[in-house]
Amino acid sequence: MFIDRVKIRVKAGNGGNGVTAFRRE
Repeated sequence: MFIDRVKIRVKAGNGGNGVTAFRRE
C-alpha cells in the first residue's frame, strides 16, 4: 500500500490535485 501511495503521489505530482482527490475518495 505504501508503494502504491508513492506511485500515486509521483503521478499526481504533475497536477498536485490528484493526491487530494484520491485521498478524499
